[in-house]
Amino acid sequence: LAWRVAFLVPGVLQLIVGAFVLVGSDDALSGKFPLLGRDRMHLRRSNPRHSWQAVVLNYRTYVLGLAYALCFGVELTTDNVISFYLFTHFGLSLTTSGILGGVLGLMNVFSRYMGG
Repeated sequence: LAWRVAFLVPGVLQLIVGAFVLVGSDDALSGKFPLLGRDRMHLRRSNPRHSWQAVVLNYRTYVLGLAYALCFGVELTTDNVISFYLFTHFGLSLTTSGILGGVLGLMNVFSRYMGG
């Protein structure tokens, strides 16, 4: 029963938060698409220098970078201990556990760039 609750409670909470984001957030920086009307002036091309300046001066950029760096540190720690964990708890040979740990590290390297 506990594992069912462990899946059910976060799933329901994610659905609730997803509904709040869907209802409460804007579609674009200019607002919601139905409210923008047929005027397409909001789609005009802006100066790239101003766009980069807005990114660099926005505090959210640094918060996201910090969160990314912290989760990457946890990932590196996991990659360091996974081989020993597989060796001691599952009785795998040192070679097999090392290969599986290496595969996990390589998977993380490639999946990080795709948002995983």
